[in-house]
Amino acid sequence: MIVTNNQIITLEDVLAAKEQLAAIQAELRSLHGATVISITINMPGQIKYTAETVALLYYAVNEMRQLVLAAHLTLCEERVLHLLTGPVAVLAVQGHAAELKEAGMRVEQMTKFGRLLDIDVFNSEGRQMSRSASGTSSRNCFVCSGLAVECMREQRHSRQEVLAAAQDMILEFKAAQTEHWPAPVLLIGNTALEAILMEAACTPAPGLVDRFNSGAHRDMDFFTFIQSSSAINFSLYRCAFAGWRHNRPLAELLPVLRRIGSDAERAMMKAT
Repeated sequence: MIVTNNQIITLEDVLAAKEQLAAIQAELRSLHGATVISITINMPGQIKYTAETVALLYYAVNEMRQLVLAAHLTLCEERVLHLLTGPVAVLAVQGHAAELKEAGMRVEQMTKFGRLLDIDVFNSEGRQMSRSASGTSSRNCFVCSGLAVECMREQRHSRQEVLAAAQDMILEFKAAQTEHWPAPVLLIGNTALEAILMEAACTPAPGLVDRFNSGAHRDMDFFTFIQSSSAINFSLYRCAFAGWRHNRPLAELLPVLRRIGSDAERAMMKAT
């Protein structure tokens, strides 16, 4: 059994969800005579339906929508299902199934967290397009770089390892969603950067970096302080946005901020 949002999901629920999804795919093929794209979240563990998996699904829908529009194809219809077994999206597109399968694989592969996405493509006759048909190998394991089917068959990783890898991908996804900001977030980020620069401009500042000396710092002067501060301004906006959109317990925000902070540290080291 699987527990989702405090609800017990039985095998019957899983089978019913599969039947419902298959029925909608068949309905869209019948209505539009089109290629059908099915997007599901491959989330291991007991919890399948969360705010994060829903957000990830909508991310994937938007990415596929943009690729469809960029290829000048017609998006006939899209439906999103909020099922107990996890969120699902189904799109009907007038286009070659093989090309749309390639587009789906690009979405799956262009980010680390794309490994959590399963984007299946069916032609207008209902035949599923395979990865092997396009010369692409099976998908990699959640934990290592090996093939998933081999790791599963040989049971190379514990359940805890797989769950930890999936949660790390969710953190990567949440951190990646902090890159486009509303006006209040820009104000917070600008103010934070201004405060950092004002600190260095205050002179004299005994023991600290100021305009005239490095204080107790042997590895920094006024100019490297300015360089490192400028290098992390993007991350300051991301931190502000992460807090701006967070509506869960604060402890759940800290891992996201740590991920953004790691990116900031690499940018600062590169700049200095």
